[in-house]
This record gives sequence, structure tokens and C-alpha cells, in this order.
Amino acid sequence: MIEQIKAAIQSAADTNQKTAMFHFQVLKNADELSGIDPKGFCKEVSVSDAYATEFTKMIALARLMKEQGITLESHQTNRVDGFQTKVNIDLPKPATNE
Repeated sequence: MIEQIKAAIQSAADTNQKTAMFHFQVLKNADELSGIDPKGFCKEVSVSDAYATEFTKMIALARLMKEQGITLESHQTNRVDGFQTKVNIDLPKPATNE
């Protein structure tokens, strides 16, 4: 998983999307990454230690999304990062005027 994340981040750097891809990858893989040291993760995926704060933010966001019933579902595709992600949000039902 770490190597796939690293490759996706490096590929995104070519199109000036490195930070966005970093956020996306951490958010998408938050359950598996939640126990990892942020600075150690940054070293493993070859980004600066400054990204450790962003790592922590994305883990916290993933936790909040889970608490609010928002999930990310991944489906295998031919995209560079190997996943197409769909967000499911349970919204309140509109009030009826009956």
C-alpha cells in the first residue's frame, strides 16, 4: 500500500497535484494508516516532514467523516492510483407537507 501511495503522489507531482494527491491518499487509506507515525509515513512516501501535519489532519477528517456517516468506497479501475472513489453521504430526507 505504501508503495502505491508513493507512486500516486510522485505521479501527481508532475501535474502540480502533489498536495491534493497526498490528502486524497491519506484520506482514502485512513483506516490502515491511523496508527502510523506521521513523520515516518512522510519519509516512506518521500515527502517533506512538513506534510506530517497534513497527514494528521486527513486522519482526523476521516474519523469525523466516519462519525457523520460519510464513507469512501473504492472500486478497481485503470486509473494511475488504481482506484475510483465514490463518496456516499446519507442526507436527511426532506420534510413532506402532508
